[in-house]
Amino acid sequence: MLHLLGPQRRDPNLVEVLDHLGVSGPLVAITAGWRHDEDELGPLEAAVGKVSHLPLYRWFDEVPDQAPDIAKLYKERQSRIVRFKELYRLRMSMGLDTVRALVRTKSAEPGLVEQQIQSASEVVRGIDREALAAVDAVRADYSRLVQRFECPAIAARRDEVDAAIEDAGAILVAGGHVAVLRNRMLFFGAEHPIRRAMERGVPVLAWGAGAMVMTRRIVLFYDDAPDGSADAEILDHGLGLAPDLVALPHARERLRLGDAARVSALARRFGPDACIALEKGAWIRHTSAGWRSRGPAGSASLLLADGRVDDVPREVA
Repeated sequence: MLHLLGPQRRDPNLVEVLDHLGVSGPLVAITAGWRHDEDELGPLEAAVGKVSHLPLYRWFDEVPDQAPDIAKLYKERQSRIVRFKELYRLRMSMGLDTVRALVRTKSAEPGLVEQQIQSASEVVRGIDREALAAVDAVRADYSRLVQRFECPAIAARRDEVDAAIEDAGAILVAGGHVAVLRNRMLFFGAEHPIRRAMERGVPVLAWGAGAMVMTRRIVLFYDDAPDGSADAEILDHGLGLAPDLVALPHARERLRLGDAARVSALARRFGPDACIALEKGAWIRHTSAGWRSRGPAGSASLLLADGRVDDVPREVA
């Protein structure tokens, strides 16, 4: 079972959730998103006790020495993806400007404008779909990287991931730099044993970037970036373990949730997936009725196509 939490840096609820779930057995932690601070587990272990740590970031730094050909290809591929993303952002930003402009004029003639909003939103969704397809095409050009586990050193690390997760009583996926976390987890094949663990009923708890990585599409969002206003963008495919969801941790800090036009444009663009803001104390999981909250009121909020922001419905015991 997958449990997505709010930020854990201040007033964490991780221990509360673990206690509620009655977790027994070893805790396995993935903290690659912390990058160079990956091994600084003091605060985490002070909260939850000893963890079995998978240092994926450090392992990846060893790859140039162990498999220089793989490292070179990987760097080349990532450079091509970065160059493509610059073009994607240009197209996407212009499309979103049109959507927001239409939303702001809707109050004058809602019947006339609504169809245009839907059409403009579909254009942006098409740009997003094309972006993911283009990134997939770049990866297809580097088929040698798919065979990286033929390298004994990389295969040995994958096997370490498999063995640790096989024995886990719960799996903890922390936040940090979302692209780094995603790339390291996928490089060492962590998505497969995590999926198998979930199928066995092992709890997986993820927060911050960890929650974002669990989705099928990782969305970067920041309405007021340090270098000026920014638009949400598709980073890449996620692990696909959190169905029908766009995870938005720290949304109150990063999004203008009081701007109905921007909220509406975001919700329309990524619908029918639920755009859920995860704040301090948030705890959501997927049920037969969709995403439901187990945290306090206001900790998990749903962004709606009409520009409103409502609490995620509470899970009925």
